[in-house]
Amino acid sequence: MRDIVGQVRARPRVEERTFDVLDTTKEAFRGPDGRVFTVVERHLSVADVAGLAARGAWVAWDACGCHGYCDLDWFEPPTVAAVETRPTLGRLADLSEWLCEDDGSSLILATGEVRWRGLFP
Repeated sequence: MRDIVGQVRARPRVEERTFDVLDTTKEAFRGPDGRVFTVVERHLSVADVAGLAARGAWVAWDACGCHGYCDLDWFEPPTVAAVETRPTLGRLADLSEWLCEDDGSSLILATGEVRWRGLFP
């Protein structure tokens, strides 16, 4: 048994591979068009989101709550502004605000059990 443990300990360590994926748990992330969004507010109310949407914010939906690992669904400001409903939140849902410093555009990140009729189920 000691021989086996000694052999395992003697092996060189394998460095953990890092993946170039979207990760919304960080303070900033890169969108699909290359723009960098920085977090402004991690937890928004539905009323806050309605105001941002009316003022022309982008919306990105993280349907499964994986923080962007399997990608986000993106909705452009004209589409978002045309929706006359507010999002509804399930038990495992969150809404956050992000800002692109390059062009000043706002992004609403809807994570998990968020439903927004007219945008996503």
